[in-house]
Amino acid sequence: MKVGAVDKNIIFAGRGGVWLRRYGLVVGAYLLATWLTDPYFMGDTWAYVESVLAHQQGFDYLHTTNSFWEFGHLFWRPLGWLAYITLRPVTYLWAGADEYANATLSLIILSWVAGLISVLLVHKLLNIFIRQEWIVNLVTLALLFSNAFLNYAQTGCSYVPGLALVLFSFYVLLRDGEKHERRLRTSLLAGASLAGAVGLWFPYALAIPAALAAPLLLQGWNKERLRLALHTGIVAAVVLILSYGIVVLSLGIYTVAGFKAWMVESSHGERATKGVLRLIFSLARSVINMGNDGLLFKRYLVHDPLNPVSLVDLFRLSLWKVACFYLFLAATLVNLFLTRRGKNVLGLLCLNSLPVLVFALFIFEAGSLERYMPMLPALLLAIAFSLSGERTLRPLKLVAVAFIAIFALVNLNAMRVDALGRQQEQVTARIRDLQPRLKPHSLVVTTHLQDELVSFNYDFPFNEINRRGNLRVTSLMEISVDTVLTWRQDFAQRALSAWEAGGDIWLSKRIFAERPRPEWNWVEGDDGRVSWADFAPFFATLEMGEAVGGEDGFVLLLPSPSNKQILETTIQTNREEK
Repeated sequence: MKVGAVDKNIIFAGRGGVWLRRYGLVVGAYLLATWLTDPYFMGDTWAYVESVLAHQQGFDYLHTTNSFWEFGHLFWRPLGWLAYITLRPVTYLWAGADEYANATLSLIILSWVAGLISVLLVHKLLNIFIRQEWIVNLVTLALLFSNAFLNYAQTGCSYVPGLALVLFSFYVLLRDGEKHERRLRTSLLAGASLAGAVGLWFPYALAIPAALAAPLLLQGWNKERLRLALHTGIVAAVVLILSYGIVVLSLGIYTVAGFKAWMVESSHGERATKGVLRLIFSLARSVINMGNDGLLFKRYLVHDPLNPVSLVDLFRLSLWKVACFYLFLAATLVNLFLTRRGKNVLGLLCLNSLPVLVFALFIFEAGSLERYMPMLPALLLAIAFSLSGERTLRPLKLVAVAFIAIFALVNLNAMRVDALGRQQEQVTARIRDLQPRLKPHSLVVTTHLQDELVSFNYDFPFNEINRRGNLRVTSLMEISVDTVLTWRQDFAQRALSAWEAGGDIWLSKRIFAERPRPEWNWVEGDDGRVSWADFAPFFATLEMGEAVGGEDGFVLLLPSPSNKQILETTIQTNREEK
């Protein structure tokens, strides 16, 4: 060996070197990907943060959307609160005295660490069965670069931490399923992990049957593995019953009706928008980013008369991504069907995915990114087996590899830091003239929740404008939520409260537009109970003050006696109707 040269065997010698050689690529990719990208959708991070801070101050907000103990996310807020008080010495170095930023950062750290653990667990899980290192790395990277995972791993939501626990249960059951002497420990670890995942986000319960059946389907049926599945299921059930039971009793819920009300509360009054076409599109969107194409798809489905979208428009802008996804899925399924072991994996995939798809089709909101995350463990195994089988078709393998490369590039491009930075700059320009006029208790009112100013307020919590605390944005309505019917009364209540606290009400000029522009994210017919034409007539009766910001700016709603009388009458009318 030449002087100065480095023998790679020396570098990778020892336990640390072996670990680096095995996991260095995927860990490095995770670090780099989350450094170069930001989440474009923070989900309900803001609600969890407000609950954590309220609990810290001694308020639990029982029976509200900010309840500290929520049926759908039983453990997440308590875990977030624990992270907040534990990590504050660390987060303070970046966030300073801003408690909202400290709490937000603590929740994001939990998700980010869980994302890294998920990547490592997938790698280890695949290594149990797959000997080709390139396949293990590729499929692990497929998880990392998938749209929902890369986004939510950088938010304060519980979806990725829950996924990490599901993956851990799969890994433990498949690694130690054949070891009789470890059956008790394996059952306890896997069962508690599954219960923990459900406690973080209840729909992970849909992954439990597949997790329990994985050793039987992938490693063969025998009495030992059957007992392992049974014992793990019992552990998961006992932990969940104890957890929910303790919380229910501590909340003073002693009746079935009370429990049902608490459970329904976790839906926040949302009406699930379902349908086969919506599911088909959204399942693909959970893997490959489609930007605002989901909006176009909605307009096409409901035949939006204000901003119509044709089938040609859909093909040109987004359907090629949907087609690529289902071509990839078809290639994976066909290759699985060609081998005996592949058919077992196909059975596991069906067991994992069918409950998720059925619930998305008939019960849940089908359009949300996270709805399909419970089926990821079996899907990743299916991809790996379809690529590794000797009797599988090479062209179909190439299709799968090509699609993974495509969605990785698309998602990285959509979430790169500079792209999201430009998005923030556009919103900043819209409110530039309004900012100096905002008081501490002022409200900026937009038409609906999908207005980019609302998402800016929620999705970019560390933006300097949001950290100042003066920009408080609210929308007149949230589509597909029961409160859409009382938007006038709800607005009146918020306006009177803001005036009483000394703030102003600034209305987006879009409220007065005869019809929405395509870029305003309104879908006429998405919720048949409301229409864009409902806005202007209501506000036409109110007195307005100065206007700022040009054509797409804002107008001041005067706190005049006449306006207050109209709003009070609006509230009173709603009470009498009830």
